[in-house]
Amino acid sequence: MKCQIAISCALVLVGAPVTYANSGCDAAQLAALQSSDRIVTSLRPDKPGLARVFAVDGSEFTAGQSQWMRGQLRKSSRACARGDAAAAERAVAAVRELIGSHTRS
Repeated sequence: MKCQIAISCALVLVGAPVTYANSGCDAAQLAALQSSDRIVTSLRPDKPGLARVFAVDGSEFTAGQSQWMRGQLRKSSRACARGDAAAAERAVAAVRELIGSHTRS
């Protein structure tokens, strides 16, 4: 029973969308965060590792890359909340670079 509850909680936390904190990031940074978040939240990995997942724009990623990008977007959102715009920008830039390298022409 405890295991089922823990798994349910983990799934809720992993699937939770990024919240946007306006305190430390300007409009351009928030727009970049939201744009990346749209792609990343469309990825639905069934299992971690080498499973392939597809974004709304047709981009293909591994489930591991999907989870990493979600973590980076959460990191960026927390940095905005702290007022650390530079850290937020670095995290979003890393995600955008990975998305860009997988975007279909």
